[in-house]
Amino acid sequence: MKPAWLKLFRKSPFKPLLNHMKKSIEVVELLKPLFEYVLEGKKEEIEKTVEEIYKKEHECDVLKNEIRDHLPRTLFMPVSREDFLRYLHEQDGLPDRVEDIAVLISLKDLKFPPEFKEEFFILLEKSIECAKLAYQITEKLDELMETSFGEKEVKEVHQMIDKLSELEWRTDKKAYLAAKKLFSLEDKISPGDLVLWFNIIHEVAGIADHADSLGKALRLMTAK
Repeated sequence: MKPAWLKLFRKSPFKPLLNHMKKSIEVVELLKPLFEYVLEGKKEEIEKTVEEIYKKEHECDVLKNEIRDHLPRTLFMPVSREDFLRYLHEQDGLPDRVEDIAVLISLKDLKFPPEFKEEFFILLEKSIECAKLAYQITEKLDELMETSFGEKEVKEVHQMIDKLSELEWRTDKKAYLAAKKLFSLEDKISPGDLVLWFNIIHEVAGIADHADSLGKALRLMTAK
């Protein structure tokens, strides 16, 4: 009996990709409760959520490797195998970034300055929104393939990509405001926490960057 993933690839190579994206979004969605626990100083919940992130990120890696290892070289698609794998690489950057954030948080007993809460959570929400929009775009890949990248379907996806690009730009602006607020509090924050929070801001904004890269990768696919 042939394994289930072979049937998936015979039907559509984008279905396993979407499964990976679903799992990636599960990882991204753990960020909000994680930072709420940091704000509330709930150490046990922080540790549990960090471990859950590690576990789910590993599951994403397993899916990614299965897709890479079993994608037939002779598979007929309206996109190249290289473009497909490049898209997978960018997509896998989402759970990777979340894992990097979890590592930073687990380095020390990080204090959440209450004055920093508003700017940071706005940034976090925007980055998560970018990732979810990238998920919606990935959902369209199977439809694009079925129509051989039909003009109507491509136009619709390009509009979503444009929206994602603008949202990523706005997220960058929120990252700047969060960093500015952070450094306005440098007299109230320990040097170690200041460095960690600055790196966390960078990594959270990086989630939006990876989401935007997915949109750009798809635009290149459909331009061929």
